[in-house]
Amino acid sequence: MKKSILLTLAASMLTLAACGGNNPAPATTTSAPAETSTPATTSTPATTSTPATTSTPATTSTPATTSAPAITSTPATTSTPATTSEGGEVSTPTEESQPTEQSVPAVTSEGGETSTPVESSQPVESEPAASSEAEKTPAGRIEIKNIASGEVLESVKEGSGAYKVAVVVDNLPDGKTMEDVHFNLPAGSVFGTILAGAEGFAANEFQFVTGFAGVYEAEIDVVVGEGNEALHLPTQISILVEKNPELYTKVGTVDDFLSKVLTATTGRFELTENLDLGGYIAKGWESNVTFNGLLDGNGHTVKNFVAEGKSDGTEGGLWAFVGQAVIRNTHFIGQLNQSAGWGGLLGKEMTSTLGLIEDCIFDAENIFEPADPVTFDWTWKRSGGVMGMIRGTIQNCVVNRTGSAQAIDIAAYSATTTVVSNVYTNNVEGEAVPFDPNGGQADWSGAPTVVGLHANMGDYAGFVADGCTLNPNVWTLLDGAMPKLAHDGEAAVVAEPKVEVVGLASSVKVGETASFTVKCSNLPDGAHYVLFEGDVLDNIISVDVGEYGYVVTGLAEGTATFTVAVYDGSSQLIASTTATIIVLGADVSAPVLGWAKDPNGPIYVQGAGMILAVDCTTIGYASNDAANSVASSVQVDVTNKQVAGIVNFQKPGFAANNGLYIHFPDADFSSITEIKVSVPTAENPAILADAVMKVTFDGQTPTVTELNGVPLATYVA
Repeated sequence: MKKSILLTLAASMLTLAACGGNNPAPATTTSAPAETSTPATTSTPATTSTPATTSTPATTSTPATTSAPAITSTPATTSTPATTSEGGEVSTPTEESQPTEQSVPAVTSEGGETSTPVESSQPVESEPAASSEAEKTPAGRIEIKNIASGEVLESVKEGSGAYKVAVVVDNLPDGKTMEDVHFNLPAGSVFGTILAGAEGFAANEFQFVTGFAGVYEAEIDVVVGEGNEALHLPTQISILVEKNPELYTKVGTVDDFLSKVLTATTGRFELTENLDLGGYIAKGWESNVTFNGLLDGNGHTVKNFVAEGKSDGTEGGLWAFVGQAVIRNTHFIGQLNQSAGWGGLLGKEMTSTLGLIEDCIFDAENIFEPADPVTFDWTWKRSGGVMGMIRGTIQNCVVNRTGSAQAIDIAAYSATTTVVSNVYTNNVEGEAVPFDPNGGQADWSGAPTVVGLHANMGDYAGFVADGCTLNPNVWTLLDGAMPKLAHDGEAAVVAEPKVEVVGLASSVKVGETASFTVKCSNLPDGAHYVLFEGDVLDNIISVDVGEYGYVVTGLAEGTATFTVAVYDGSSQLIASTTATIIVLGADVSAPVLGWAKDPNGPIYVQGAGMILAVDCTTIGYASNDAANSVASSVQVDVTNKQVAGIVNFQKPGFAANNGLYIHFPDADFSSITEIKVSVPTAENPAILADAVMKVTFDGQTPTVTELNGVPLATYVA
C-alpha cells in the first residue's frame, strides 16, 4: 500500500493553459514523458502505466531543457504517456516531439483501437475502471486559474497580479470530505508567492502572486485528517512565470548601465549589447544601493571595471548589496581591489535568502596585495569573486578567479542559507570554499546545500560537454573549452567621452574671481581639450591658469558663455560642453545661501555619510518647501584641490523650517577642508547662491571652523 501511495504522489499533476487566451501554448518537450493534467483512463479494467516524474524538478530560469525528467514548465499540453491494453501491447502516440493543444491521454479499447478525446482543455471523464489499489490511493493535484473567469491556465506572465491556485484531492479515504483536508503552504520565491485565499475563495483555493520571470517550484503539504492518523500528501507545484517584455528597460549603452541599473533598487533590466565600462571604478558603498530588481544579460558581457573598497571595511562592487533580486545570463569581467575584504564583483553581500544568481560567468582578477602578506590579518578581510557573502542561491554558473588568494572564488563567507548548485570554478576546491575566520580555510560547513561544485577546472582543457548539466539553450558547450554565453567574444559598446566644467560659480562681481576645473572621462589615447573654442567673451571675463584649475576674473557686467571642446588624436571633435557665468556690478549684493538651524548642526554624520543642511529662505523663498522645484539644480562642490565630482549626493527634498538636506557619502572625509552648496535664487534661477563651509575632520567626525566667511563662534544662521 505505501509503495502505491508514493507512486501516485510522484504523478501529482498541474493543469495549466495559456495566460488569458483560449489556445494553450505549445509544451516544451523533455527527454521523458512529462506530467499531464489528467491520468490515463481506460475503458477496461486494465491498470495504466504511470509516467515518470521527479519529486524535485530542476529549477532554472529557462526550464525548457533539463538534464533529467522533470515537471515541465507547460505540463498541460505535454506528450501523452503510453497506455497498456489487456493484451499487454503498448500503444504510443505518434506526435510526441510536437505536442499540440489537443494532446490528451490515449484511450485503448478492448479491440486494441485507440481513440483520442477532442476536448483537451477539460479533464477527461469516463466510466470508472474496475477498482484497483492505485485508483483508490488519495492524491493531490494543482490547478491554476484566472480569478475572474475560472479558466485553467498553462502559464502566467510576470507582473500580471494574482491568480487562483486550487488544490484538488482525488480518492479521499472513505468517510472523508474536503472539510477534513487542510494545507501547509510553501514559502515564496523571487518568482512568486502562494497566499491565503481571497474573499469568495473555497477552503482549498489560494492566491498565487507573480514575481519575476522563471519557474516557481514548491511543495504543498496536503493533510487529510488530524493528529497521528493524519495522511500527508506532499503535492508538487510548478508554475511557469513567463517573461513580460513590456516590463523591461533595455540597456545598450554604458551611460544607461551606470545611471539606470547601478542606481536602481527595483525594476527589470535587460542588456542589448556587450558593455565596456572603460575602467569604471565601482564603489557600491558610495551609493549604498541594495538591488532588488532583475538583470537579464541575454548572454551579454559587462567588462573593464574595478570593484574598489575603502580601508574602513565599507566594501561593495557594482552595487553595495544584492537583495531579493535575480541576476542571470550575464558575463562579468572585472578586477577586485578590496583592501578590507567583504567585496566582490557584484557587491558586498546578498542580503536576502530569496536572492538568485544563475547562468552567469564571473571573471574576477584580484589585484589587491598587502604590503606584508605574512603579517597582514586576513581573518575578516577576504573577498569573493562574486560577492563577499551569499545568503541566497547561486546556480549554473562559471567562476574564474585569478590573482591574490585573498579573494575566494565564489564568496568569502557563507551563511546557513547559502545554496551553491552546479557551479564550475577554475581553482582547486580549497580556494573555492568560504573562509573560516576561526581557523583559516574551511569547507562549506555553514551552508546546508552544496550540489555540484565542479572545482579545479583550470583552463577547461579537460571539460567534457556530454553530461554537463548547464542548459544548452543558454550555454555554448564544447569539449575542451570553457562554457560560454550567447554573445561572448563579440564587440562591446564603449563609454562615451565626456567633458565637464566643475565648480564654476553662477556669478561673480566685477573685480572678483571664481575658479573651476575641467574634468574629462572615457577619452581615447591622444585626446585633448581646448578651452574657449570659437567663443567671443567681449571682455566680460578673463581666464587664467590657476594652481588647481582655472581662475575667472569679472571685468564688466554681463553674461559670458564659453565652450570646452575635446578632440581625438586625429583632431576629430568627440565631446564638448558649455558653461555660463554672470558678472554683477561691484555694488550689487550677491545673494548668500544660509546654513540651516538644525539641532545637529549644518553638517553631521549619518550612517556611512554626511548630511548637509542649508536654509533657502535667505535667497527669496517663502519657505524651504517652496524651493523644492529647484532641487534638481542644486550643486555640491568639494573645493579642496578642486576634486568636485567625487561626491554622490541625494536630494530627498526640502524640510520645512530646517532647510535642504543633502546626503554626502564621500569616500575619504579627511581630505576635505571646504564644502560649497549652490542653490538657484528665487528671483533669478540663473544665479546661484552659495553657502560655504570650512571644516576639519577627526577621522569622520566633522568640526566646522567657518560658515560663509564668518568664524563659527560668531555665525548666526
